[in-house]
Amino acid sequence: MGKAFDESDPFRFEFKYQLDRSDALAVEHDLKRLGMILDPNARSAPTGDYPVTSLYFDSPILSDFYDKLGGFLDRKKIRARIYSDYLDDRTDNVWLEIKKKHNACILKHRVKLSKGQWQKFLNRGGMNLPEGQFSEAETGTLKEIVWHVQRDLARPLVFVRYRRRPYILRNHTMRVTFDSFLETCPSGDLSRPASPVPVEKGAVIMELKFDSTLPSWFNFLVRKYGLVRDEFSKYARSAQVVNRYDPLPR
Repeated sequence: MGKAFDESDPFRFEFKYQLDRSDALAVEHDLKRLGMILDPNARSAPTGDYPVTSLYFDSPILSDFYDKLGGFLDRKKIRARIYSDYLDDRTDNVWLEIKKKHNACILKHRVKLSKGQWQKFLNRGGMNLPEGQFSEAETGTLKEIVWHVQRDLARPLVFVRYRRRPYILRNHTMRVTFDSFLETCPSGDLSRPASPVPVEKGAVIMELKFDSTLPSWFNFLVRKYGLVRDEFSKYARSAQVVNRYDPLPR
C-alpha cells in the first residue's frame, strides 16, 4: 500500500516556476493571448482567484518534510484542503488528499468529507476510516491515507494558505496556476489561524500540470521569460518558516 505508483497509474507531470509578481502578470497576459482561459471555478470571483487552505500531516520526526529536503524521488504528502480562508460554519466539505510524487510525475487521490466526518477523523487522530458511504475507489484512498497515518503516527502540523488563479486550455489537459500571498502557521486544525506569517513574500508560484504533451508555444514562453523549473514545495517551505518562528518537534 505504501509503494510508489507505477506506469499503469493515471499520473500527471508537474513543473513549478517561482516568479516575481510583475513577471507573473506578464506570463498570464501571454497565456491568455495564446488561448488559455480562467478555470470555471475562478470566473465567478471578482478578482479571478480563490483561497486554497491546506492542513498538512506529518510524523513526529517529520518524515515527509525531510524526504523532500533529502531530494528523494519518491515522496508523498497527506493533507486536508478547503477552498475558503479557514473552516467555519459556512464550510460544507473538506477534501482529504494523498499526493504522491516520483520525480516530476504526480498522482493525487482525494475524498470529499462532510465537516462532521472530517471532525470525527480529526478527533480520532486520523487512526480510523471516516464513517459514511464511499465508492470503492474512495474507500481505497481512505484506507491508504489511514495506513500511512497509522504507520507514521502522523498528525496535522502545518496550516498553509494562498490565493490561486487557475488557467486551462480548451481541449487539452494543460493547466497553469498562479499561487500568491502564501502564508503559514503551526496548527492542528483548519480553523481561523491565530497569526499566519508570509512565506516567500512577493513571490508567485506558477505550477504547470499536464498529462503527456505541451503545446509547442510553451517553449516560446520559457525562452521569453527565462523560466527555470524550481523544486519549490509549499509544505516544505512553510514548515521551514514555521520552524523559524515556532520550532517543530524533531
